[in-house]
Amino acid sequence: MYQNGSAKYLQNLGLNGSIDPESFKACVPLVTHKDLEPYIQRIANGDTSPILTGKAITTISLREWSRRRKG
Repeated sequence: MYQNGSAKYLQNLGLNGSIDPESFKACVPLVTHKDLEPYIQRIANGDTSPILTGKAITTISLREWSRRRKG
């Protein structure tokens, strides 16, 4: 969690760099893929800022997800 403290998603939820489990549980709700879709779309469109993780995500692969869905 400490490595991802600068992620915009977590900052928007009010975590503010806290690294203790209690703060995380209090600030970060359970979400679905649909909830994260706007952030994922930004990454897919080339946004290299730390949106969901502390470091920019530069590659997205749906290979594993597609395989699970078929089976």
